[in-house]
Amino acid sequence: MIPLPWLATTAALVVAQPDTGRVADAKVRQVDALEARGKHARAAALAEEVAVAHPQDYGWTLRAGWLRFQARHYGRATAHYERAAELSHGSLESRLGLAWSLLYDGHRRRALAELETLERDYPEAREVTEAAAFARARARVAARPWASVTGQVY
Repeated sequence: MIPLPWLATTAALVVAQPDTGRVADAKVRQVDALEARGKHARAAALAEEVAVAHPQDYGWTLRAGWLRFQARHYGRATAHYERAAELSHGSLESRLGLAWSLLYDGHRRRALAELETLERDYPEAREVTEAAAFARARARVAARPWASVTGQVY
């Protein structure tokens, strides 16, 4: 038989522990609701809070990357996808997100290098083949418009 003082202490410790399942579920619902309303930056900020609180959680880091990508914060999305790739030991989702973020952030060569590696690692993955084809076909856009002495933009 277990002595009652030990049982009472154990029960108090169990009650004092936060219900991380319910907390996580509430955060998922909040992020989902913000994303559904098109509030991607706010949803990303909330996902980042959870990712910081749980630094080894691949899912929240990946989600923060996706939300930053949707918010058009490509540099921040890149950082999240790099971290997600590190946490997952190079998952397809994290590396593909990284490639898309790099591409949209103007780092076409790095994106193509990542996509070429993914094509070798996942030759059957249609999403990789399509992303690589898009990246190869994407027109190069001048980063800055040219202006003459008159101030006209050409």
